[in-house]
Amino acid sequence: MASIAATASILLALSVVSYFMLRQDKPQQVVQIQKIDIAPGNQGATLQLSNGQQISLNSAKAGSIAQQGNTNISKTTEIRSFIIALHQLVS
Repeated sequence: MASIAATASILLALSVVSYFMLRQDKPQQVVQIQKIDIAPGNQGATLQLSNGQQISLNSAKAGSIAQQGNTNISKTTEIRSFIIALHQLVS
């Protein structure tokens, strides 16, 4: 019985030593973060409708600027009113 315990402990010791000797550390991957500055396309806002029509909100005059089906898009002199009207259309 003592010889079995001695053999088991020797095998265990050899296994532990072999594990650490054969184990190869994997190189750590280094992550590089690059800051990419994207220049603005232009000064202004463009509205694109579902049919692909693009409307420049800066050059559009106050009043009705587009209509699709039963939806009428109009621009007011105040940007806040335009945003509220647009939000009501989307909701």
